[in-house]
Amino acid sequence: MLRTIPLSLAVFFATLFSTVHAEDQAWKDESAKVNANAVTILSGNPNGTDLFLASDISYVIDNGDAMRVMPIVGKGGAHNIRDLIFMRNMDMAIVRSDALEAYGNDPILGDLKDQLRYITRLHNEEMHVLTRKDITSFDQLRGATVNTSHIGSGTQLTSKLVFKRLEIDFKEVNMSQRDGFEALKAGKVDATIIVAGKPARAWSDLEIDTGKFHFVPVPWPESLQDFYLPTTISHEDYPNLIAKGKSVETIAAGALLVTYNWDKSTPRRQRIANFVEHFFSRFDQFRNPARHKKWQEVNIAAQIPGWQRFEPATEWLEKNLKPAGGGARAGNAHDDEIQKQFNAFLTTNSLGKNLSEAERKALFDQFTDWRNANTKLTTTN
Repeated sequence: MLRTIPLSLAVFFATLFSTVHAEDQAWKDESAKVNANAVTILSGNPNGTDLFLASDISYVIDNGDAMRVMPIVGKGGAHNIRDLIFMRNMDMAIVRSDALEAYGNDPILGDLKDQLRYITRLHNEEMHVLTRKDITSFDQLRGATVNTSHIGSGTQLTSKLVFKRLEIDFKEVNMSQRDGFEALKAGKVDATIIVAGKPARAWSDLEIDTGKFHFVPVPWPESLQDFYLPTTISHEDYPNLIAKGKSVETIAAGALLVTYNWDKSTPRRQRIANFVEHFFSRFDQFRNPARHKKWQEVNIAAQIPGWQRFEPATEWLEKNLKPAGGGARAGNAHDDEIQKQFNAFLTTNSLGKNLSEAERKALFDQFTDWRNANTKLTTTN
């Protein structure tokens, strides 16, 4: 015999099911809203500079549900490239400008030139080479035992490429920066290297006997000039490592913000295009003194040889920027500063000694021609 469910009980269950369904739908709606414009940036670890710039990006352009940026602590170097290509939910990563050269033939990663697109060039990352005081030139590291940081790190990537291009063979070991410094003091390694935006946090508070250890200069011959810029590290960067009024010649690689080459129809591409709009249109805010000082080096319109730019970034630049000679210029407007830095570089560099005024001008013209080729502004008609 079938029993009839009382009307009151039927109403109760109907109301319960309706409430559960409504709550489930509200949860789905909230989830969709939160994820619609959220993007991730894979950075390096706190020893470098990348994480701080990624954090600044998040702070400046987060705009509720209209734009969310979530920095992720990564390992840098090859790890960031691998994670961007293979790991779920990685939208962008900060990598070094020499990555295509270093990993362009990796059989697992595949054709990086086809898979990756850069959004903008970020800051410079200087090469720091700490050695015993009796080693006075980079060439003396030939056959030496050198710590190039962790395997797959950005420091290892750049260090091996620089040694290769300078045709200097060395014995590589891999350990953390702190361990490398202790190994140097114990005589277990001849040098330890970090490539990071100055001042590198890992070394900024080291207590070191400057009578026994120092930074060795890094040369800038023609074999390095396609990827690296000449620069210096000074007492102002490392008051505990470099004497007051002194500086050391070195080179710098560029850090790039890159993304995967998503198909135009994918939601991932649309979210990153939305990010580009928020990032570029708010770039003035990154000049604020509250932001990391490395933002002063950033030129969002700089072109990177060998790399293709993310198409929405190119479109934004073409729409919003004007030629340097006919209107506003984006990124750095530091022409006088470039001349000042070049003069300071010559003062501390052996290239600048005993040069006539004409020779100095010719060298500066060569430098600016090279620099313009690597930081050419995108213009509008």
